[in-house]
Amino acid sequence: MSVVTESSDESIREKTPAHSLAERVIFAAGLEPRRLKPRSAPGELARIAAHALRIGIPRELSDRDRRVLHDAEAAAPMTEGAPATDAFVLIALACAGWAATPERSLRDRDAALIACVALSLLVPLAARKPLLPRLADLATREGLCAASRAAAGNLSTGRETTEPELARVLADALERIDAG
Repeated sequence: MSVVTESSDESIREKTPAHSLAERVIFAAGLEPRRLKPRSAPGELARIAAHALRIGIPRELSDRDRRVLHDAEAAAPMTEGAPATDAFVLIALACAGWAATPERSLRDRDAALIACVALSLLVPLAARKPLLPRLADLATREGLCAASRAAAGNLSTGRETTEPELARVLADALERIDAG
């Protein structure tokens, strides 16, 4: 039996253990404010990452994915306003794996790719190093959203990027997923 709950992005989602873990990670990493403990308003990239993560997380997590998300939750800073770099990198690595899994639906893979790119943009350039090969691989994956693949390819170079432009690209891609 599944329980239906309203998520903070005001859409109805089926509550699964994986989604419960995703919600805890989203709040712990500061991608969204907790309802009971408001934080400063998250930026556009954080909102995109949180929304895409809710769509892209698999219903069933492997033991490895569960460990990575638990590690991300543990890596989240305890101090409000502190950077969540390590948590974002771990979540982005999990999302990269989900986006690269051909057995998953294209919608879920595209959402995972969007979350991966948005999270990558949230970390300092030097901290993106472990993500660069994954982003380069995702940029070559035919079938995934072309705009999101291009954004992944742009980030995979390791050079500075124009975040507002990439945020618009990701927001448009996420809007197409929501519409479709």
